[in-house]
Amino acid sequence: MSKSILERFRLDGRVALITGAGQGIGKAFAIALGEAGAKVAIADMRAELADQVSHELEQQQVQAFPSRLTWLILKVWKPWSQR
Repeated sequence: MSKSILERFRLDGRVALITGAGQGIGKAFAIALGEAGAKVAIADMRAELADQVSHELEQQQVQAFPSRLTWLILKVWKPWSQR
């Protein structure tokens, strides 16, 4: 018997970086990818929203990492863009 569609799209062992994950569709994607097995990096301009979503995911046994989006841009994108 073949695997179900959900089994084919498991994300175990992967990390998903979701920007704008503090609310709305970004939050929905963070939850969905976490349920699919990914570790989720929650990035949002409002740190308190990122913390809240991260806490909600951890309550569901999903490993989540909150990050303020401005920090992510300064630490990751800016040095990369100067190459």
